[in-house]
Amino acid sequence: MALKKTLLFLDFANINRAAQDEGVRIDYALLKQHIGAGRELLDAYCYAPLDPRNEHKYDNVIEELERAGYFVTTKVGAFRNGTYKCNMDIEITIDLIKMAHVIRPDIMVLASGDGDFIAVISELRKMAIRVEVASFKATSSKQLLLKSSAFIDIGALKGCQLKGIPSKQADSRA
Repeated sequence: MALKKTLLFLDFANINRAAQDEGVRIDYALLKQHIGAGRELLDAYCYAPLDPRNEHKYDNVIEELERAGYFVTTKVGAFRNGTYKCNMDIEITIDLIKMAHVIRPDIMVLASGDGDFIAVISELRKMAIRVEVASFKATSSKQLLLKSSAFIDIGALKGCQLKGIPSKQADSRA
């Protein structure tokens, strides 16, 4: 039986924030291994927004992601009226659709709990692509989980979390 061709798309801001809320830090290399277990993981993509006030905050994490085999896309956000905003949903959505047509994977795993992806998940499933959502259940959109083909609870994956790191310390290390 042939392994299922799989692609992983990591919404870094969403998953990193959820991990901080849980008081853990994710081992993204092990997350990738878990997602690829028993499948043909063709590639892993990561989308990381950068705060214009501190563009190098995540340099070590981005390097760690690249060493783990993720293709990392970054974008510097905008700082307006005292608020930082950098939404990468459009970039992720474009790549999901593009890769669905170019590669025609059997499975696409979206590591995000963001309900903004409901429409694209529905479209991918109409193309007969299995779309799994990997995230923390407590911080995931309930509708997103309902629309996906399956849910992977990052909080339950063995070894993917470096436990016992308080949220503020996890933020400074991430």
